[in-house]
Amino acid sequence: MAYRVKIPYGAGVYATKRGQLLGDEIERASGFRSLVENGFIEQFKDAKTGEEFADHCYIVVQQFRAMGAPIHPGTFLDLRQDRWRNESSLLGSGMIRRATRSEAEEGAGSRAETASPPLSATTGKALEDSGSRTELESYKVEGWLREKYTDEGLSTRQIASLPDCNCSAQNVSYYLDKFKIPKRSRGRPKA
Repeated sequence: MAYRVKIPYGAGVYATKRGQLLGDEIERASGFRSLVENGFIEQFKDAKTGEEFADHCYIVVQQFRAMGAPIHPGTFLDLRQDRWRNESSLLGSGMIRRATRSEAEEGAGSRAETASPPLSATTGKALEDSGSRTELESYKVEGWLREKYTDEGLSTRQIASLPDCNCSAQNVSYYLDKFKIPKRSRGRPKA
């Protein structure tokens, strides 16, 4: 269950702001009951229906791309287990909206229509909010970049245009330098 801060409370790193959303972890806090009873926080509900929102469950409002694939309007996103690092920015931009509990139950029942979280290029596991790299950033993995540039002889421009990268040749060049991978002369193929 989600809660919204009505009256800011706390101090320092624990200070809250009016309108801030709190997850269900607040229910385990020692002063939770007092916060609710004294009106500091309230359950976060849909203004039209009065139904509670489900934590980390969303409905896509505007199409966007994840892992190079389009995520279409109406798609249910269940991010309760594996959160996306850009979850809050997608919500803030209006690309997604919060799903109510009934929409979450309905969406969870029809897994074929749900979008899976972006996967890590290195582990193949779903990303978390920690800022892990996406599959579209494979050039940031030293072994992968060394294989493509040194072993396969691809140019920085060719690597940048690969579906696993989708970046500029300058980005690839930066990571070649960072990983101390010897660079070839410009326009010179692998010997």
